[in-house]
Amino acid sequence: MDRWAVKYGDDATFVCVGCAGPELAETFGSRLRLKHCVNSYVSRNNMPRWGQLGCNGFIVLDGSHSVTCKATAPFLEVGETAFQHVEALLNAMLDTPPAPDGSGPPVGDAEEREALCSSSDS
Repeated sequence: MDRWAVKYGDDATFVCVGCAGPELAETFGSRLRLKHCVNSYVSRNNMPRWGQLGCNGFIVLDGSHSVTCKATAPFLEVGETAFQHVEALLNAMLDTPPAPDGSGPPVGDAEEREALCSSSDS
């Protein structure tokens, strides 16, 4: 996530939210060397009604804080392709063109983003 935070700069915010207290959130942030992400936690009395672990995909929100993807492709099932999926969604949302050599994730409109996300939803 920290690499994405640097890559996308002010165009996107990357937030890691722990559900096991501030100590574990701090340990997690330290171990992953999160310097450019928001690293936070929720208390027991404010637990979300749904969510997931990052290794099972990420939750993606748009600039209005609306959920655009409840779960990106899970790393545990598709490996590195999961990260390409996240980048494809972000690039499409931000209208970021693929890398000059064509190696970057595809750019798409809202319909394509929905298809990208729906293919990973369970």
